[in-house]
Amino acid sequence: MSYSSEQHLPAFNIKRHVEYAMMNMTNTVDYEQQFLPFFLFDLLSDPPKLQHSEWDFGSSTGRMVTSFILGRAMTGTDVGLEVEEKLKENLISYFGNDGLSYRKEGPFSRHEAFMHDQRAVIMGLTAWLAESRDPGIENKLKKLCRALYEIAAEHKYYPSPAYRPNGWLPVTSAERTGWCSSPQEHEPVKMPVPPVTSGRQIYQLMKYYELTGDEVAWLLAENFAHHSAFEDDTIGPDGSFNYRHQYIHFHSVSGTMVGLLEFGWVSRDWKYIERAKRMYDWAKRHGSSFGWFPESLRDEEVSETCCIVDMLEASILLAKIGFTEYWNDAERYLRNHLVEAQLVDTSWIKESTRARTPEAVFDNIPKRAFGAFAGWSLPNDFISRKYHNWDIMNCCTYHAINGLYHAWRDAIVTTGSTTHINLLIDRHTKVINVRSWLPYQGGLEIDLHKDTVLYVRLPEGVSPKDIRCHIDGYDTSPTVLGNYLRLGRLCSGQHCLIEFPLAIRQETERVYGNDYIVKWKGNTVVGISPVGTVVPLYQRERFMKDSQPTEVVNPEPLESTIF
Repeated sequence: MSYSSEQHLPAFNIKRHVEYAMMNMTNTVDYEQQFLPFFLFDLLSDPPKLQHSEWDFGSSTGRMVTSFILGRAMTGTDVGLEVEEKLKENLISYFGNDGLSYRKEGPFSRHEAFMHDQRAVIMGLTAWLAESRDPGIENKLKKLCRALYEIAAEHKYYPSPAYRPNGWLPVTSAERTGWCSSPQEHEPVKMPVPPVTSGRQIYQLMKYYELTGDEVAWLLAENFAHHSAFEDDTIGPDGSFNYRHQYIHFHSVSGTMVGLLEFGWVSRDWKYIERAKRMYDWAKRHGSSFGWFPESLRDEEVSETCCIVDMLEASILLAKIGFTEYWNDAERYLRNHLVEAQLVDTSWIKESTRARTPEAVFDNIPKRAFGAFAGWSLPNDFISRKYHNWDIMNCCTYHAINGLYHAWRDAIVTTGSTTHINLLIDRHTKVINVRSWLPYQGGLEIDLHKDTVLYVRLPEGVSPKDIRCHIDGYDTSPTVLGNYLRLGRLCSGQHCLIEFPLAIRQETERVYGNDYIVKWKGNTVVGISPVGTVVPLYQRERFMKDSQPTEVVNPEPLESTIF
């Protein structure tokens, strides 16, 4: 069976993207090795393959547990329930007696507690706790945070990315751990490991703290936030990444940026928000307006989807903090490179009957890859071979689900008697239903289920005088307050229609040293030239139609947000 975007994605539907990603997660675990996740796809080799790596343990397993829980809350689907339960069992099994999560010794991993893994473990357990309220899971989190606090106590951050029961691994050894795809590739790789390894945990620690009030989680987050923002030279005074290092992993620093925003918002400490905002504004200048951001800032013209998600989540947090103009960034990243980096046409991938090896499988690769997000995309192509022979890192799929969930959650926010529509996408809550006509036409249909004072964000690039608003068929002139239309107090049962023009334009944009001609319809990219050469992106001429294709919309599940 082949899979085609034309048959699956007639319109922008954020929940469908999540369902496809959950299908992908279900198809990328190793049923012969106790549901251990696979991590890497090579789609162009002969035959194509899906391979294990050292990231399969706490990192991938914790991320997958989080993504299944958030995705299920968002979509109501039962896809992958058995896989989710097995992954939860695995996640618990990786804990040592000291409370840390350990990788298992094997052909593609070493027995050590890798600090990047602890981040994913905290988030997976926190999502699980939020869903289940299981005291056993809370005890695991408490013990983990106390173990992390103890080993980080001397420095207030992690001096090495890897720890063993007898102490920290020397950095020279740890440099070869966790950054490669197989043991055979360890020796040639020499990458500095910046102290933002600690910073990447801030966001996860804060979500756990917000759920339980655990003071140790707060102390860890506070130590890591202070060190990352004001002591670690990975971040320059102007917010720049890669201040003095020869290599920097964008996602590590952008993940720290998201954590600093979350810590600053919860603690109401403006210095962290200001610092993170500078980081975001600097990072924004080194990507594209449509959401492509580089994996490194030295020599890689490729985008890790995890970077896009970090920038999306940071823009949402900044907007919620009060910089409402950043909703425009969030919607552009969401509508464009984030969802465009999902593989929804695998008809070009070869089939194979080659027998599996302990490390890799070769069968059903088109089915297994369907729904995955790009590990290293170009602005105009899903595939890049600039740095490596791999095309997908499955961490990007897990993180993409998180980003899609957060955009869906915050698209509509009701606080007390007031509701804000922040992202102009389909979203249904207990208070209102929103049906978006974008990207085909400029319009929103809004149905009220409860009385509320309604605000609608102004569409990007549209003058208020060009917007037409109808309530129950009658023209109305809403007040413009900042970046929002204020429609006033509306009652249950009322219907609103908002219409606005979608400008079609072409712009030349320089992305990582190359010029691209980008064709826009409103805030949606409908084409990029030059066209990609392997698996071209932005083949979106269908969006130039003036009427939205008819499709069946599944009923919304009951409201079930986790974070």
